[in-house]
Amino acid sequence: YVTDQKRAKEGLGASARARGPAARGRPILSLGRQVDSAFCGGGLEQTGGYAIVDAARTTAFNQPERIMNRDIVAQFIKMLTNLDQCLAKAEAHAAAKKFNVENFFGDRLIVDMLPFSKQVLICCDSARAVVATASLSEPPVLGDDPKTMADLRAHVAKTLTYLQSKLDADFSQYASGHYYPYWAGGKGMDGYTCVHEYGIPNFYFHLTMTYALLRKAGVELGKGDYLGAINLQ
Repeated sequence: YVTDQKRAKEGLGASARARGPAARGRPILSLGRQVDSAFCGGGLEQTGGYAIVDAARTTAFNQPERIMNRDIVAQFIKMLTNLDQCLAKAEAHAAAKKFNVENFFGDRLIVDMLPFSKQVLICCDSARAVVATASLSEPPVLGDDPKTMADLRAHVAKTLTYLQSKLDADFSQYASGHYYPYWAGGKGMDGYTCVHEYGIPNFYFHLTMTYALLRKAGVELGKGDYLGAINLQ
């Protein structure tokens, strides 16, 4: 794909639907001026004033090779540390409002989604699955069934301890790992898929849901609580 910034740089117009048989069924970049041959290289094709993206040819051109390294583990650690601080704020909010902090456990945005407690657990599970699979090792079985906020925070703490122990693990063969999630009916995925297409997106999905549920419940959180400290220079 090509970003809006790229369109602006190249003087292309807004995205538009292709017309004509040559473009049918292919993703269209834009209408606009006649683009030059240099821009049409690397997976872009000129067709009657349209620039057509050939995804198969642009992947290597536009994207660096995806890797797995300690930076990904360190980011899990940072975000789960931020999550634990959000849980601490939830405890303080419940104390200030004089209600049982475990009331958060059943919170949902809508009735058919998993509750708050499961959002936190799956977030932790995803981080452990990525790191264990990528290091060609077995993920720890925590066996926790948190009943209290203290239990839930202890689960996050155990996950953080595990991740910290894996910061210097060997991830060089991560793509050859295999992960078999309980919900997949015996099917699994290789390490590349586990890390980049399942584990990391799943981690951030459930982390965001946890933040959203706390915010909806009135806990005083902001984007800074989610992101944590930023190294501004």
